[in-house]
Amino acid sequence: AVGSGTNQEKILVDWNDQNVAEGLAPIDIKYYQNATDYYLALSSGRIDGYFGPNPTAQYHVGSLGETKVIGTFSGAGEALQGEIAVLTKRDNGLAKAFADAIDHTIENGTYQQVIDRWNLGSEAVASSEINPPGLPKTAS
Repeated sequence: AVGSGTNQEKILVDWNDQNVAEGLAPIDIKYYQNATDYYLALSSGRIDGYFGPNPTAQYHVGSLGETKVIGTFSGAGEALQGEIAVLTKRDNGLAKAFADAIDHTIENGTYQQVIDRWNLGSEAVASSEINPPGLPKTAS
């Protein structure tokens, strides 16, 4: 299962297309928009797995213990990390304040405590960046 319109959907559909082209049977992709829906589908056996963002999956594992993350995949590619962002309205003066706050938590160890608590070491950043270059464009 996967969320409709997500990066994970594109990856899953592309994998399925590649597998079918190589002679494997197609998978039956189910679509869910709400975490409660796909977690209910998992617990009731209606789906075998869910392909979605690692942080929310790790949160579910760490808070309820009903699921298990069996692997991760970078949607940005093997050599890149798809980073998470804090968004603000342009020129409202908050961007630097947010970046400074994030950097402060990195420096004082709070950030690492949170990363460790939720098993998100692969998601960690060394510092906050304002307007980083972003991911490279891909051919569609």
